[in-house]
Amino acid sequence: MNFKTYETPMEYYPIIKDFLYRNEITNVLTIGLLRNAKAGDDFSKCFYCTGSVNDEIKIALIVQGLHIILVTEDDHYLKSAAEYVSSVNIDFPGIIGPRPFVDQFVEHLVCVSKNNITLRMSQRIYKLDEVNDIQYSNGYMRLATHDDLEIVLEWNEDFIVSEGITSNYEIMKKKRQQDIDNETLFLWIDNDVPVTMTNLSKRTSDGAHIGLVYTPKEQRRKGYATSLVAKVSEHALQKYTYCTLYTDLDNPVSNSIYMKIGYNPIVDSAMYLVNK
Repeated sequence: MNFKTYETPMEYYPIIKDFLYRNEITNVLTIGLLRNAKAGDDFSKCFYCTGSVNDEIKIALIVQGLHIILVTEDDHYLKSAAEYVSSVNIDFPGIIGPRPFVDQFVEHLVCVSKNNITLRMSQRIYKLDEVNDIQYSNGYMRLATHDDLEIVLEWNEDFIVSEGITSNYEIMKKKRQQDIDNETLFLWIDNDVPVTMTNLSKRTSDGAHIGLVYTPKEQRRKGYATSLVAKVSEHALQKYTYCTLYTDLDNPVSNSIYMKIGYNPIVDSAMYLVNK
């Protein structure tokens, strides 16, 4: 297998685009990361790699942010990819990818690198084409403003901690400010009080992604998240063909909520963390 690396996502994305779009929903976050990158961004800690056989891409390895993102449809080259990752100097706290390929890749990586890598989260990717007719909770959806930034950042920090990720406050703040400026951060308001949030990001040419769904503990089990995700999804479908989202499979409540709204499971994935 021939591995080739690239300096920037602008150089990499045209090379890898067709490979990613063969499984558009499975690779929706990767597509979004690459196609939304800007020339002025810092890519010094990023890593973009293809693994090819006879000039045909069989595997992709990407670090843009934190974890290695594994993209493949073939288990024949996972050992070679693990050996390659072990041989190059890249820093990553974890690995994300579709099952069963990511599980097999991690097994090989543990053997060749001697790292202790453990499963952090079993996930599922959902897709929605039409919002079901549901009963909404009290309140209404509105766009977040800069006046909401303090509570948004507090919730964002709690969300990140729950995901097992170490946060960078300044980067997080910058992203949420951009969400507010771009009108892609939404709140559900009940009795003039924000009770849950989510954001919307453009990932592919036809699809949007629902993320950062967070409700503080004291406001849970009141239907707020269900109502907000449904309304934001409805809003997104006015412009896009479909919506996607990720769920934690260990949280049966959230999975049932999203299916109630109209989201259908597409593929399972997993997040692994390297214990150093």
